[in-house]
Amino acid sequence: MQRDHHEQLYSTGYSLQSQAWQQYQRELINSGRITDAMRMDIDDIKRRFPGTYDQHIKDMVASLDDNKPLQDMLKTRG
Repeated sequence: MQRDHHEQLYSTGYSLQSQAWQQYQRELINSGRITDAMRMDIDDIKRRFPGTYDQHIKDMVASLDDNKPLQDMLKTRG
């Protein structure tokens, strides 16, 4: 992802809005809703940059089944 695009995302930065976003994602992850936290970022990327990162998102999602650390976390946290 281009740096200037990355800096525009809610999950990046120290603004009050970014801090609230990050806190909500932490709460989701801590309650076992990891995929919901990921969905927030995917939706934010798609809203801000329609079509630009669709293939990258598809590739990332397709790789999740092979991501052992993530799969272990999903088993542990729900």
